[in-house]
Amino acid sequence: MPDWRRGYRNATTEGLPAVDGLLTIWPESPLVVELAQRGVPAVGIHSAPDGSRTAAVHRDSEAIGQMAFDHLVNLGFKYLACIDIRDTVMMHEEFEAFVAAAAEAGIECRSRVLDARFRHQETNLISLTAVWEDWVRDLPRPIGIFSPRQEVARTIAFACHCQGVLVPEEVAILGGASDDLTGSLSIPPLSSVDRNLRASGYEAARLLDLLLLGRPLPDPPPLIKPLGVIQRQSTDTLAIDHPAVAQAMRIIRDEACVPLTVSDLLQRVPLGRRALEQTFKRIVGRTLIEEITRVRMQRARLLLAETDLSVTQIAEHCGYDHASRFSHAFKRHEGLPPLRYRKQ
Repeated sequence: MPDWRRGYRNATTEGLPAVDGLLTIWPESPLVVELAQRGVPAVGIHSAPDGSRTAAVHRDSEAIGQMAFDHLVNLGFKYLACIDIRDTVMMHEEFEAFVAAAAEAGIECRSRVLDARFRHQETNLISLTAVWEDWVRDLPRPIGIFSPRQEVARTIAFACHCQGVLVPEEVAILGGASDDLTGSLSIPPLSSVDRNLRASGYEAARLLDLLLLGRPLPDPPPLIKPLGVIQRQSTDTLAIDHPAVAQAMRIIRDEACVPLTVSDLLQRVPLGRRALEQTFKRIVGRTLIEEITRVRMQRARLLLAETDLSVTQIAEHCGYDHASRFSHAFKRHEGLPPLRYRKQ
């Protein structure tokens, strides 16, 4: 078997056919470095290390960390934690953005960074599980945990299982990669940030095309923004002590796009309008209609980015009876019209 087919991390160019350009997820591998030295253009789909000769697509790490923070806080968690393995700049920036968001909000966040020897989770499952078992045992609960690395999030879930800790009731876990296969196969299935990998792949191909044509790359490079959080069982909970507010939040989360009005909500929650609105605002930090709109906009962003549905169809899927009302609400919430958002 040619050396270049044996594994992307340590592969070399032995037996590699002639190539004009390369897209890679591992810019620092010997194969990519050797090709770069030969003058073959390459683009890192996710990132490239400092000083690399490889061009790269840049994710909006700050937006990813903020989105992960917002998701867990919106579920009502007063305690948070964030974990990373220090070996990739871009993922560590997501870690730092999450921790910074918690600090700015005045929310306790327990952070931990493992050294690079834990990088290959498949060869360190026992070591990682032992680390997380001791760590999970001492956490305050309920708590929301974010890790930019899906494999770390998956191992924390396994450590919770070994300790008899309930996920998501006691520990909610959010990963940083929207891998449907690994997310669904984890126990329980893992929620994750949708980093918009389709846009990353498209942008990487565009950059490689520019390099092959001898044209300059954009400076500064565009940032790929995340689409939203894909919620699975690992964060399917509400850490809200007030029963009426928790009930209202669950109804909004499940039915905001039915459509749902504030009047509909008040008929189903056993609390007076004024009391519910004031208590909801105090606990959640948003009004009832603001929360309904937030959930609708989250779905709208996903539909605009991942489907070819028309604005009228998306309006219907998001609980609006007219496309014009949806477009106005979307522009007010996101800062630009729906079709311009889709083109981004």
